[in-house]
Amino acid sequence: MNPVIEHVVFSGVTRHGKTKACIKTNLPRMRMRDGPAFVWIDPPGTGVEEAQGHLVRYGIPFLADTLHETGTTLGYDFFSPSQNPDSEQREAENREAVFEAIAVAIRSRGLTSVEGNPIIRQGLQDAFSILINQKTAVPFTILRNCFVKESDNFQYLVEHCTDPQTYLKFMYYGGLSAKDREYHCGPAERIIQAICDCPQFKRRCVPTFDLAEFLNEGGKLFIDGRSVGNLSRPDSSLLMGQIILTVIRLARSGKLKRRVVLIIDEGKNADLIDLNLVRAMAEAGKWGLEIQVLIQNPLFKDMNITDELFQNANTRFLFKHTNPASAQFVAEMIGYPKLDPLVIRKTEYRTVQRHDGFDLEQVISTGEWKSEDGKAGASTNHGTVARPRYKEEIEEHDVLYSLDDLIKLKRRDVTNLGVGECHIMQGNSVTNQPEYLPMLQDPWPGQKFSRHPYIPRWQEELRVYLEQLKATNPAYQCGVIKLPAWTPPPQPPKKRKSGLD
Repeated sequence: MNPVIEHVVFSGVTRHGKTKACIKTNLPRMRMRDGPAFVWIDPPGTGVEEAQGHLVRYGIPFLADTLHETGTTLGYDFFSPSQNPDSEQREAENREAVFEAIAVAIRSRGLTSVEGNPIIRQGLQDAFSILINQKTAVPFTILRNCFVKESDNFQYLVEHCTDPQTYLKFMYYGGLSAKDREYHCGPAERIIQAICDCPQFKRRCVPTFDLAEFLNEGGKLFIDGRSVGNLSRPDSSLLMGQIILTVIRLARSGKLKRRVVLIIDEGKNADLIDLNLVRAMAEAGKWGLEIQVLIQNPLFKDMNITDELFQNANTRFLFKHTNPASAQFVAEMIGYPKLDPLVIRKTEYRTVQRHDGFDLEQVISTGEWKSEDGKAGASTNHGTVARPRYKEEIEEHDVLYSLDDLIKLKRRDVTNLGVGECHIMQGNSVTNQPEYLPMLQDPWPGQKFSRHPYIPRWQEELRVYLEQLKATNPAYQCGVIKLPAWTPPPQPPKKRKSGLD
């Protein structure tokens, strides 16, 4: 495994070549026999569709998951307990998995943090803790009604819980009145129910293949997050967030023996980029995980995300930005490494007078005088006076650019970039002029249309491949974990009352 792993950011407005550049950069690596594994998550779905078309053309196998489908789908091990032999390390890893699952769950419901609401945080933490501390693997959807004592799910989770502290907490919840239970568990229970009611999530929370083994063999997994009117934005964010979390957890646990490239397209619009992800980028290179992010606007609501993202992404493809704040941010990023404070803005010409020696001039002065006693007289004096001599000269004065003016010029260049033009940064080095990245051709150039009118051939070939893949690959035969039926413990027979009682 190559220890030098650099994360990549593609930033720019839509329809200006970000996805094309990402495909063109990674397609040669996908065709390598011993190349890295890939997980490409694309909420719009257009990028993964084109990448799949190229792989079909070159005969490279892959797996694809269209999230809005509920028929033949893939299943993932979203929430599995740690297998570390050290009990303390196992507890620590499970605790980390619980907090990451909380972050994904609340983000999918439109929340950014639960630090201001300890009731929701405690409820979700207890629910995920009892799920991860089970004797055998159970699906995520068993958490529905996990706080209701009368439900079978509550009884099963409590009966098979391996953590004494969590067991006691749920016994406490089971003894609460309806009003108290609504106060302590209601907010978290509604979030969990919204997750468990998602049909697409219910089909995918049961694992159908070993993702770690698939990636170690160099597999390519494409996640298509587009909706056809049957997948809400929160549910799409939940599914893609859980897949991202699963890949990061596998990398952190050391189960991945091959470099894995995780590509997140339009992650900002789908609420997939948060502090957990950008903080993981700081250490992901050590785990063999390379993260590539495609965004339209580099400025996040939480500026800590922006700072961490560009701090950890050493390679950046910066396309056109039209938003003034975004263009200013990009201009400062690409301007400072090449900033020259001696750039001449203009030359001014000024007329000045310079000393050119002296001119000697004879001076004669005369004077008359008269005394008080009536005597009069006159006098004449002769002298030489040195008068300074001046000449006019024209001087050139160079007016330099100020730092703000140089950044404004870069901002103008960033705003006026054309399709396919971008500045490429690698560390502190940046291209002097925008680079033009030629657009990637269709998978089948020269044979644009198939026998169906207005349908490109590569789309038809891809459709046929996916149909065969889902019909023959066992990873798409989604199984269902059947829980053992819970039976209440036998109760002692009631004593029959006699007529004398």
